[in-house]
Amino acid sequence: MSASAKVVKLATSSDFSSKKKNYVRKPAHRKGVVECVRKALRPENRLATFIGSVLGGFVPVSCFVLAHIEIAKEFYTDPKTFLLLGGLVFSAKTVYQWGKMAFRDGSKALGFVLLIEGVMVFAATGWLSQLALGLLVGINAVATGATLSDSDG
Repeated sequence: MSASAKVVKLATSSDFSSKKKNYVRKPAHRKGVVECVRKALRPENRLATFIGSVLGGFVPVSCFVLAHIEIAKEFYTDPKTFLLLGGLVFSAKTVYQWGKMAFRDGSKALGFVLLIEGVMVFAATGWLSQLALGLLVGINAVATGATLSDSDG
């Protein structure tokens, strides 16, 4: 084929037509809470979920013990308060992300974090703070297990 034939072919190609290309952008796939739990409970992810339970569950349990047993009433003078604050910040990010998946709303997720972390630390009613502890352990365990499953390639 000669050079002029190639030019003619390119000029008549459909790439140069005046029709607009209609590109439809697909929305990003959002992972939901149920999908994360299913993923964490799959047989091939059992080890990651177990490790996630240990790593993710340790932080809320530590915060609970520090807040209810170890830190004195004058918490502002106790250096263990910094450990408690570090644990709350660590857990809050995971719980916020979980709340955004569950509620599809950042404001609700933030309120959920403040409520559940605050109840675990400050509630004087034993069963209520223990319930919050259980929820936090579960959320952190499943979220960490799912993260470990994703990174296990």
